[in-house]
Amino acid sequence: MKRRIRRNLLALIISWVVWSPFNSMTRYYSQLFQKELGATPMIIALISSTFVTTFATSKILGGYITDRYGRRKILVRGTFLAAFSSLIFALAPSWEVLLIGSIIRGVSLMYQPALRSIIGDSTKSESRGRVYALVNFIPGLMSTFSPLIAIFLISSFGLIYAVRLMYTASFVGGIIAAIVRYVLIEETLKERIDTFNLVESYRDAFKFVRRELFEVTLLKFFTSVGSSLCILRAYYVVYFLGISEEDWG
Repeated sequence: MKRRIRRNLLALIISWVVWSPFNSMTRYYSQLFQKELGATPMIIALISSTFVTTFATSKILGGYITDRYGRRKILVRGTFLAAFSSLIFALAPSWEVLLIGSIIRGVSLMYQPALRSIIGDSTKSESRGRVYALVNFIPGLMSTFSPLIAIFLISSFGLIYAVRLMYTASFVGGIIAAIVRYVLIEETLKERIDTFNLVESYRDAFKFVRRELFEVTLLKFFTSVGSSLCILRAYYVVYFLGISEEDWG
């Protein structure tokens, strides 16, 4: 048990350290990249909305697969697919291809329930707060350098080529992360459950959320709505306020 816990948490930390900095770079400049490929503010919002809708919907299936068939397979396969979506962004000739890549990225992230389940399963209940903090702190610390690297790339190569380099690096980092997770992560679901179906399982889950987590869910809903209303932040800062692409980084 201790060996499995160490392997799983180590695998997640390593994979995030390798992958997160590149993902952070692309996140800062994705809207500017979309604009340069012909997207209007409405289209940028549409791309974001399509991704969020696909992402949220795919989590329903992902959560079901995670609890019925296991965590490891969906995590590894989803990570490979997410990495592949970065390659689509890197090669995209127009915003229409970016839209397709966003849909693929949203579908790939159905592995997130499995990711969180593995962390929970691999951690003692009395130390989960500290473990979650540690697992997120180290990759987050590495990502603090991402804007500086992005600024250097944009200053050296220009926005479009630099962002393509960022997405290419994200693709490579994602493949490495997927390999690390494939090699190191061990399954944490003790036994497969073949007796419940999708509708019945979510009926029970909904009852639990309504009974135990209603306030937390409501709070998350309103914070998510507020965050989504500010989705065009990068576009607003650069193209309306006139801040340079480097200063935005």
